[in-house]
Amino acid sequence: MLNTTSQCSRLLSRLHAARLEVDALFGIIKPEFLFERPISERHRLAFYVGHLEAFDWNLLSAPLGLASVRTALDQLFAFGIDPVDGHLPSDQPSDWPPLEAFINTAARFARNWTTRCIATMTTRPASINCCTLRSNIG
Repeated sequence: MLNTTSQCSRLLSRLHAARLEVDALFGIIKPEFLFERPISERHRLAFYVGHLEAFDWNLLSAPLGLASVRTALDQLFAFGIDPVDGHLPSDQPSDWPPLEAFINTAARFARNWTTRCIATMTTRPASINCCTLRSNIG
């Protein structure tokens, strides 16, 4: 369990540092190229902007009994738009929400929520296995 403020602080510090690295990596990519697909078998680059944040939300929300307020975006960024019948992806940039929608809504919401969740783990009821959550997020 994250039973000390110091453990929570270290975890939040690591999470903050990781987010800075991710933001720096995505910052290299010009926004107009985020909807490109440099590897034909993979998702468009924009998917990964939302996917990292959705991963945190999907990992932590269920064990904490929290319902999503943005189910469609959570689903999209958890799985993407998968190709049908083993073919290469055929989705178009227009099939995706505008970049601002998932940066401003999904990513920021998930980041803020995840940070608040971790910051309050020492005050959560013992029935919530925060140790498991901690080990799952690094």
